[in-house]
Amino acid sequence: MGSADSTAQLSNKRLQKRGLLRQLDRGSESESATWVLTRPTPPPGDVASEVGTHTAPPARQMGRVPDSRVLSAIMAHDAFHYFAHGVSGARLLASLEATEGASVAELAQGCGHHPATVRRRLKALQEDGLVVELEGLYYLDDLEISVPKLAAAAERAATSGRAESRRVRHVQQREGFRRWTLARRQASSRRWRPSLVVPEAVQAAHRLGQVVVGWEEWDVSDPMRPVWIGDTA
Repeated sequence: MGSADSTAQLSNKRLQKRGLLRQLDRGSESESATWVLTRPTPPPGDVASEVGTHTAPPARQMGRVPDSRVLSAIMAHDAFHYFAHGVSGARLLASLEATEGASVAELAQGCGHHPATVRRRLKALQEDGLVVELEGLYYLDDLEISVPKLAAAAERAATSGRAESRRVRHVQQREGFRRWTLARRQASSRRWRPSLVVPEAVQAAHRLGQVVVGWEEWDVSDPMRPVWIGDTA
């Protein structure tokens, strides 16, 4: 979705608290966790849960909400990079239709953006030929979102190839994290050995009764605490 990790985590917590989201697994070193949408269980005797009741507000009262399938299909395109149309542009485009227009107020309410942001993004989408405006209402320029026009928009914004490079970078980061965790496990499984003050070669020479240059006037019987026994001590 182009959101920060912290934003996604907070959103998941809110949805979990309301009973709308459930975590299936915690993922692994190379795969993220899996989540599933759920339907909250209504309390006993809740009239709104009975079949045939019409308690949901009309779609117009909720504004023009983005189509989740369309949004998931276009979100990763280079045309919606941060330096191009961005997430807000993708949400607006996923909210529009070719036959039924939407006003700025409806789009702002449904997408959760400020009207000024909606106008600015719509103007940019118009310049790239993705959106048309007629009598204050906005429509898709064609029955479906044009992939060639998205590619041209990314080319003009100099964001072509950013999505692929981002995917490659994320794969490298996951691989680096996997190697780091593996090395950490291997290091923790090894037997711990203290760092010696006296080098092992000097200790071996001392056990054989040999004299090592520079260690003649040192008592190295305790490798962790060598003692100076020279005349100048």
